[in-house]
Amino acid sequence: QVAQSIYAFLRHDRESDEAFLVVLNFNPTEAAYNLEVVIPAEAHQWLDAEVANRLIIGDLEPCGIAVVQLAL
Repeated sequence: QVAQSIYAFLRHDRESDEAFLVVLNFNPTEAAYNLEVVIPAEAHQWLDAEVANRLIIGDLEPCGIAVVQLAL
């Protein structure tokens, strides 16, 4: 299953106040379709910002990566 091959994490540089959501598909043969990432309340606190609760990523090819810059 592709869902078991999806990994997402947040990066936040406090000096520049930039934040990114990075989503990876580690499956080498199957694409992931209609991906949505839920941002939990703890992540909002860690970012010290109000961001969307859910982000639509769309499709991710095999071994694909999506990087979304978050507006803080």
